[in-house]
Amino acid sequence: MTMKECSVDGCGLPVLAKTLCEKHYRRFQRHGHVEQTRAADWGSKEKHPLYSRWCSLKRNRADYICDRWRDDFWLFVADIGNAPTDAKKVRLLRKNDSMPLGPDNWQWQEFESLPTEREARAQYMRHYHWKRRKANPDYQKSHDLKKMYGVGIEWFKSQLAKQEGKCAICDKPESLEINGQTVSLSVDHCHNTKIVRGLLCSKCNRGLGFFCHSTDLLQRAAIYLKTY
Repeated sequence: MTMKECSVDGCGLPVLAKTLCEKHYRRFQRHGHVEQTRAADWGSKEKHPLYSRWCSLKRNRADYICDRWRDDFWLFVADIGNAPTDAKKVRLLRKNDSMPLGPDNWQWQEFESLPTEREARAQYMRHYHWKRRKANPDYQKSHDLKKMYGVGIEWFKSQLAKQEGKCAICDKPESLEINGQTVSLSVDHCHNTKIVRGLLCSKCNRGLGFFCHSTDLLQRAAIYLKTY
């Protein structure tokens, strides 16, 4: 007895049911047809040596990677070429920090050699972050704003301009200095909804915190001051 083959052209696998092999039969049950539903490059991106680095760029440095690379992994590969032999010892950086990381603005750079001692590595990382903040002051602030409040540096600058650089409550500029430098206004947000409200000086921001962000307590405090 000759075993029947799947009716799909070019398949050649034995029939499981309804003239279809197991693969095409399961596909028909799931999708109602036997056509391939996965992308042509399905699985190949994940196996590519540059895939994890591309994911890391999108996750950690999405604010300065160009759209061409962020939107298409294969265009990223086409521009970068082959990954270095020892990819763990190099990092992908911009040549010009004022421009997005892209086809004409990238380079491989070797990590600085580090002793194995924890203290030496900590010192290296402090120096590394200091250099990065100095080269691109807005980068770390944007990262912190997104992490803590869900807004970027663009929102902060827009709100600062709207408030003319002054506190939204006392209408005065920030006066707190740390290491001889005046700190920036603080982002105020609702602790329940997590929605940002405005920029406050350190005194007003702490004041709201001391009053537990309670309008009732603040009104009672105002009545108390008026009474005396």
